Parts: sequence; structure tokens; C-alpha cells
Amino acid sequence: MVFQKVSIYKILYYINTGQSKGIDEVVESVQVGLDKYQMKSSSRNALIFNTSVMLFIQEKFEQCVKWNTRIIKGKKYITRRDIKNGVFLLNLIAVFELDELDEFEAELRKVNRYFSKRGMIEPNQFEKRVINSFKLINSAPTAALNSMLNDLKDYLVEIRNDTTIKVSLGLDELILLWVKSKLEKKSIIQQLKDQNVMSAN
Repeated sequence: MVFQKVSIYKILYYINTGQSKGIDEVVESVQVGLDKYQMKSSSRNALIFNTSVMLFIQEKFEQCVKWNTRIIKGKKYITRRDIKNGVFLLNLIAVFELDELDEFEAELRKVNRYFSKRGMIEPNQFEKRVINSFKLINSAPTAALNSMLNDLKDYLVEIRNDTTIKVSLGLDELILLWVKSKLEKKSIIQQLKDQNVMSAN
């Protein structure tokens, strides 16, 4: 389907480059297309998830949460486990960024229930480590925050070469961008652009 291919191309452009101009128009066109066209649920969910990732990178966290919710709550959007796992973790961080304590704690309980129900919370699970890190980060005093962020950063770098740890949809790299943005006080977009410059050299 032309709509799907063009939309994915545009979304991946924004994800990979960190450009911002025209992003609202892309989000609107995806919304219109999802309402208008019929497509396989797997294709629909991939499009929704990639839109959420794009919005996360742009730090449009409230919009990101709304798009994630389409997969989390809607029976119409039941999807592959890897996408749903990714959406739950991405949403946890996006809700954290909204700086609403009650909402974050409710989201944390929801995420724990989801993974525990599926028997995926194990000692070496990527998901378990990320969830536990955010529990600590959320309750950390200001003086200890950077230390906890650095611990998460070290873990995310370490698992790059560990084939025993399975990560849904490359979320380790996305979360690493987020952690670095906090530690270095730069936007996620700037982190991405800096990373692209380093890769090109």
C-alpha cells in the first residue's frame, strides 16, 4: 500500500535524522491514513509504534503516550509481543517525562502486571532492569539521580555485545539516547545528531 510505504519512509527519516520541521503534518497524515485505509494489523501496529518512537525522539511525550495507548488499550490493535513490549517500556518513560507522580506510579504498576502476567520478569531480562531502574530514578533524591542514570547508561552500553539478552526493537539504543540527554542536559534530538556526526567521521 502506497500510504503505508510513504508514511514509514517519512517517519524513519525523522527518527534517523532528528529533523523537526514538518513533523506535525506527518503525524496528521498518518492519523488520516489509519482512519481511512484498511491494512493488516501487524502493519498498522508497526506504523503506530514507529510514530510513537518519532514523537518520543522529538520529546512530544504527551502525544507519544496517546499513540502508545492505541496499542495498549485497543483490542483493535492487538499485536506482536515485541511491539507490545516496546510500547509498554516506551510509554513508561514518556509518562515519567510528564512529571505527574500519580500517573507514573499507576503506569509502573500496569507495566509490572503486563510483564509478570507473561512470565517475562526474570533476573536477566532487559525489561526487568529498565523497570527497576525507573523505580529507583523516580524515587531518587536529586543528589543521587546522576549516579542512577549512569548505572543505567553503563548497563545499556554493556548489553550491546551480550547475545543472551533480548531487546525488543532496538529500544536499548533509544533509551540510551534518553539517558545521555539527561546526563548531558541536551535534547534527545541533539544527542541523535551528535551520534550521526560521530558515525559519519
